[in-house]
Amino acid sequence: MLAAIGRDPGPIPPNHLLESMNFALRTGPAKFWRRPTAIKMGRSIATFIRYVFYREKSFREDSVPESRSPRWGFTLIEVIVSITLFAIVLITAFDGFGMISKLRYQVEAEIDLNKDVYESIETLVALVKDGGQIDYEEYFNRKAMGYSMNAGHYANLTGFGNYGSGGIVGSSSYGNWHYYCGSSTGGVNMGNDGCMAADTPQRYGEYELQFVDYNANADDDPTDCFVRGFPGAQAGDEDCDGSVRFDDDDEVIGRGPAVFTGGTAIKELYLIRTKPSPERIYFRRIVRGDPAVAGNLMLPCDLATGSGAGCIGNIQILRMRGRDLGKTHSATGQAVGLYDGLLDTWLCHEDYDCVNPNNVASGLDSEWVDLFPSTVNVRDIEFFITPNKKAEFAWRENADDVKAAESVGIVITIGHSWERRKLIKTSDPFLRVSTTINLTQ
Repeated sequence: MLAAIGRDPGPIPPNHLLESMNFALRTGPAKFWRRPTAIKMGRSIATFIRYVFYREKSFREDSVPESRSPRWGFTLIEVIVSITLFAIVLITAFDGFGMISKLRYQVEAEIDLNKDVYESIETLVALVKDGGQIDYEEYFNRKAMGYSMNAGHYANLTGFGNYGSGGIVGSSSYGNWHYYCGSSTGGVNMGNDGCMAADTPQRYGEYELQFVDYNANADDDPTDCFVRGFPGAQAGDEDCDGSVRFDDDDEVIGRGPAVFTGGTAIKELYLIRTKPSPERIYFRRIVRGDPAVAGNLMLPCDLATGSGAGCIGNIQILRMRGRDLGKTHSATGQAVGLYDGLLDTWLCHEDYDCVNPNNVASGLDSEWVDLFPSTVNVRDIEFFITPNKKAEFAWRENADDVKAAESVGIVITIGHSWERRKLIKTSDPFLRVSTTINLTQ
């Protein structure tokens, strides 16, 4: 067409903007320009801009004499269209880079969470495996004191077997010694439920005593003793010596109470081992207000329920060592049970801080130690324990939930603390992990 006009327009001068765009569209980051649709769109925009910039010189018949210099310029529409298209390209590019940055933060957050969860679970599982067996004595104690919750764990202190009825948990007033079960006078057998004194701290060893009937013949010992000249005897005092123990009517019946309902989630884990030395290790969840959002009314934390957007949870651990120090947990004096060969006292491990005299453990918050780092938020933890009775004591019972091997299932949900969530700037990821551990001595 140009040859017919009789004029050779000559070479088109280079356009550096167009060359830069073509270079970027062809040699940019591989991941960004990988999609064919993006390349096609970019090339189409570049071709259109090339037409806008050079159509006045190269794509229309020019009637201006060669002696006159052509007039260069752009119309307002051309400028607006070019700027608009260029802005669209820039916005798309920045939006793509922003999405890549956001995705990077999300991936890093998930990697950090996976790492924290892995390390935390490994620590917890190792401690549980080394903890021994289920501590049925303490679960019986917990059953007596109730399951009301506060700050993510059970609210009522049990005293860990160091206290009896009339004792004040957390003080040096340890209360009464053991109590004993027996069939009622008149032939009513004791049955399988024992004789638990509810809402009362239980001395260590009380659960085993629930499997012994101290009036197995169910006779009227007080009347018999009165006739024989020993007034004031009680049911089970077969020989009228003032004690129900070590009589001919004492019988280990091999049946007793369950310490919890099988298949029900338990909020605290109690383990005990006797070798090489008696030791207890306990686990619980603790909930506090996250210090990173302290004072923020939009992110509250209800400690009564242990829930709220402003809460942060952790797992706490407490270790105790067993001793034979008697009723008052002191090696001095002539206390009942002192050095009788039976465990009756639980002292805090030397690495834990107990404020009671003689380092006696009672369960105060100051005695527990956080197990996980402050970067994680333990949203929930549940323990599923079998069997619900100690098979060694319940040897006469044949139910499957009694004869099963001791095991604990753990279901734990872990997320990020607010300090880390501020760095992520995305939705809060979390992981729920479950595992089952067979327990051995």
